[in-house]
Amino acid sequence: MALKPNRILLLSLKLAVSFVLLYIVFSRTGPGVVYSTLEGMRPLAFIAAITLYILAQFISTLRRGPL
Repeated sequence: MALKPNRILLLSLKLAVSFVLLYIVFSRTGPGVVYSTLEGMRPLAFIAAITLYILAQFISTLRRGPL
């Protein structure tokens, strides 16, 4: 299934906004707090959560009608 360029742009924009917001949150809490939180997580659960989030953004982009 090929994506139209405008849908790829929308997906990229959604992911970019998400990463910028995550950066802001992480930079305000401090690297030590972020590291200790990530250290306490199970790696498989963390990777699964990231994968599900990206998949949800992708599906949201597909479901959206033509721009």
